[in-house]
Amino acid sequence: MGVTTVVSSKTIQQLKQKAKQNKRTQSIAHNEALQCVAQEAGFVSWHLVTQANFHLLAAEKELKSGVIIGMDVKDGME
Repeated sequence: MGVTTVVSSKTIQQLKQKAKQNKRTQSIAHNEALQCVAQEAGFVSWHLVTQANFHLLAAEKELKSGVIIGMDVKDGME
């Protein structure tokens, strides 16, 4: 069984801000700055950061609307 890493939208925004700052201070391309920030955060690439955020998007959307239900899968098996 594998481990799924999730990243919140707030964290994505913070990483983007850091990449933007690095782009300016280091005079590097935007995509290079995103790659560097992703690697600093423990990911292989920026694409994997966005994939990790994808798992939380639906829950974040529902939480903002005030509706979220949590349950244990084992409870549904009875």
